[in-house]
Amino acid sequence: MEFQDLILKISMQFINLDSDELDARIVDTLKKICKLTEVSGGYVFLLSDDRRYITGMHRWNTQNEKPIIKEIQSTPVTRFWWWAEQILDKKPIYISDVKSLPDECENEKKECIERGVQSILIIPMIFKNDVIGCLGFYTIEKTRKWSPREIAALQTVTDIIVSAVISKKSEKALKESEKRYRFLIENINDAILINQKGRFVFFNQMFCDMLGYTSEELSQKEYIDVFTAKGLETLHEREALRNRGFKVSPHYETTLIKKNGTIINVQIDVSIVDYLGAPASLAVVMDVTERKKLEKEFQEMKVQYLKRQRLSSLETMAGDMVHDIKNTLSIISGRAQMLSDRLHDLKEPDIIIRNAKQIEKMVSAFLKKVQMEKDLNRKSLDLNELIKTEITFFESNSYFKNEIIKHFQLEKSIPPISGAYVDFSHGIMNIIQFSALSMEDSPQKILTIKTSLVSEGILIEISSTGKEIPAEVASALFSPMEIGRLGFNITEDENRQLPAGNLYHSYLSLQPYGVIFSVESKPGGGNTFRLTVPT
Repeated sequence: MEFQDLILKISMQFINLDSDELDARIVDTLKKICKLTEVSGGYVFLLSDDRRYITGMHRWNTQNEKPIIKEIQSTPVTRFWWWAEQILDKKPIYISDVKSLPDECENEKKECIERGVQSILIIPMIFKNDVIGCLGFYTIEKTRKWSPREIAALQTVTDIIVSAVISKKSEKALKESEKRYRFLIENINDAILINQKGRFVFFNQMFCDMLGYTSEELSQKEYIDVFTAKGLETLHEREALRNRGFKVSPHYETTLIKKNGTIINVQIDVSIVDYLGAPASLAVVMDVTERKKLEKEFQEMKVQYLKRQRLSSLETMAGDMVHDIKNTLSIISGRAQMLSDRLHDLKEPDIIIRNAKQIEKMVSAFLKKVQMEKDLNRKSLDLNELIKTEITFFESNSYFKNEIIKHFQLEKSIPPISGAYVDFSHGIMNIIQFSALSMEDSPQKILTIKTSLVSEGILIEISSTGKEIPAEVASALFSPMEIGRLGFNITEDENRQLPAGNLYHSYLSLQPYGVIFSVESKPGGGNTFRLTVPT
């Protein structure tokens, strides 16, 4: 039988070969090649994944004509480093007479002489440009020369064996993966589903139980059928962000609707996978309805606590401060008046008296603020006056006073609204503080506050030249589902973050009044928060 005929026959035998038959087929191939080429034996060695060990997986020789599988296990590559170096360099090793091996092959030469080996041919097994092992042949009783044609033919055989070995490894890995996957699916406490082209192609029993459907009922549903209107809006927003080139977080929270119409809050972790040759979405779904309820209650309690704490602090501070300031102002004004009476031409005493009166006016405004915030009942509020009053107290912060340029465009004709002063002062000033801090590393720090009358009510716009808010964050800043988890870096220091959680307090303070929140962020920097207050 010629080599070409043998290669064709070998190729046919490896087509559609069951992985359980692979070992026997490789040994049979070694046997046929050894007999055709009249050599003493052949073998297939495989490298470990870390390339530190070589394992003799298959052997055959003419002495006993007995197939040997997995005879040698985990021999260190360093034992035959010269051979290993040639093989890893993807070079065949052809030695017609082992006596001609160079001196640096001491271990290899000694091994051959002890076993009576005369000639050697070793061909690297290569897959995707990586060496995974080698196919080798040897003679015992006589030396042998292999022609270039024979070596080329054996290289073809090697490639056939490589394909079969890799196929078996892949099949084994797949089976192990499926086994682990089945165990995970059957024992996990979360719902798991696969969505492909808008249809459920897989889901576990936990997902059925979560939504109250039978497996048969759920299999008839489309993916979007289990989402609420708000949930669909979230899906569309995420899709729009992806289409615009933004990286969308694989973790998000949304709402689903059960068979009986009940709405549940869920957390979804999604990833894109290959399912039966086509892309699909693999999602792990966790019901967080109870957790969200507790979180909301906790946040509301926290807001109320912060209100009471703030009012208590302001009241205590106001009492002490007003007393001290008024006493000090009385002394200053009295001394200045004495100077004015004695030195009629001196202008400074009058300036001192005017400044003292201005300070007294600020103290009175502060006292009024404390009294208004102490009253939690709804009152008639002028939002322009509230903003100007609150900004006055921000001026005590040197960064806010000296580094930020402030522009006010307050529409005089806006009507009063009904609300608790502390709710609006707390809600609006948290956003102003957020905007101010976002400019900390900006070369230009400009804060613009505008009020205007629109068809929906009063529009408050708070603009800054701060760092751009990522789109995936901006789209959810005032979402009651996600704001409690948000935060993003304003510098390279990951520990310095904008107080995004305070925006949730703004939401909780003003949401009862029907205030609508939105935010717009410009690429490269610049953010505008908009609050629409119904009148």
